[in-house]
Amino acid sequence: MARVGYGKIAAARGLHPSGFEDVLVHNAGELDGLDPETQAVRIGSSVGNRKRTRIHERADELGLRVLNRRQIDGKGDF
Repeated sequence: MARVGYGKIAAARGLHPSGFEDVLVHNAGELDGLDPETQAVRIGSSVGNRKRTRIHERADELGLRVLNRRQIDGKGDF
């Protein structure tokens, strides 16, 4: 049963626990126009390693935080 007092404050409601707004992206072009002070990137689960490395590189250039960053073991030429 929901009770009064267990909710978050209104300013933090809907944010990632790190305090950033979560933005889902599927390619590097979607990173343009994001604010690195208030927004963080979450890469879609269907994105492959080649696009994922491009998103990681572009996010680093723009100063954006990637919430689900992972180590990519290169198996081929990409």
